[in-house]
Amino acid sequence: MGDITAVVHEESDETVFDYSYAPDHKERRIFAYRADGMYMTFVGAKFTCGMAPPQTSDETYDPPLLEYRSPLAVGITWEGKSSTGSSTVTSSGRVLRRERIRVPAGTFDAFVVESRTDFTGDTEGHALMTDWLVPDLGIWVKQTAAIDMKRGSATFQSNYTSELVTTPK
Repeated sequence: MGDITAVVHEESDETVFDYSYAPDHKERRIFAYRADGMYMTFVGAKFTCGMAPPQTSDETYDPPLLEYRSPLAVGITWEGKSSTGSSTVTSSGRVLRRERIRVPAGTFDAFVVESRTDFTGDTEGHALMTDWLVPDLGIWVKQTAAIDMKRGSATFQSNYTSELVTTPK
């Protein structure tokens, strides 16, 4: 299970989320919020696989990658395309339904969003996600993921469920 915290930059339209998938994977994701949706601008990861040395990865999305279209409503779909310099990233998503969800941080009204992100270039593979997105918080409170990625001779596969543990003070 993951632990999510957030730091809000008050003088910009971006919000920083620090994710911890204990004990060996930490990520920082930065999102920009615009009238038409929520855009990913940066992902930085630090992780350890077995006995290997710690690895890091920093990816800036140019242009920012559309994560969710706004306003959210059941049935809407969207597509986004971006580049991280060495890879092309395409994403698509759709809102399946609304439901009330309980996680360690509390009980929330959420949109259930199914999405797929594909990577081509230096990084190849895909991520399939289901997010329980709470508009009042501007982030998901639960996420299930199936990830299958390759970069050079290194491969990464992961299936996880993460839930919001605390909200920012």
